[in-house]
Amino acid sequence: MAKNITFCIQLRYKHLVYYKSSYMVKEEEAEVNRILVVEDEAAIAELIQLSLTGAGYACEYALDGRSGADRIEEGDFDLILLDIMLPEFDGFELMEYIAPLHIPVIFVTARDSVQDKVKGLRMGADDYLVKPFEIDELLARVESVLRRYHKGQRIL
Repeated sequence: MAKNITFCIQLRYKHLVYYKSSYMVKEEEAEVNRILVVEDEAAIAELIQLSLTGAGYACEYALDGRSGADRIEEGDFDLILLDIMLPEFDGFELMEYIAPLHIPVIFVTARDSVQDKVKGLRMGADDYLVKPFEIDELLARVESVLRRYHKGQRIL
């Protein structure tokens, strides 16, 4: 059995202003996917966390590469959303650490050059999303990557 969940988020920060969405979530699926967001802009990290939590995911965030690496060591994450321009370790350095762990990664970054996209994907990232982005697109990409890893539980 599935139920419809609707949630709204209002936050004013640069290009992120308003979001409203509706999702179908299977009630019988008890296991919740755990997602780590590694993003140095607290407002963006909180918006992503709020959106993912509202969509039924368990979400945590880290504000720099070092604390991101620490959280990865401590937790059992199903997916990592990773910025490139981070204090301590940048996203590419952190990706080198994540790759052998076989945790899916989506880069979410303002770096939009083809060279950065190719580098990130060749390093093992599953997707690459350039800021600014629509939350609906991020959620669809999260669902798609989790589905590819047989960890998905949502129906859009």
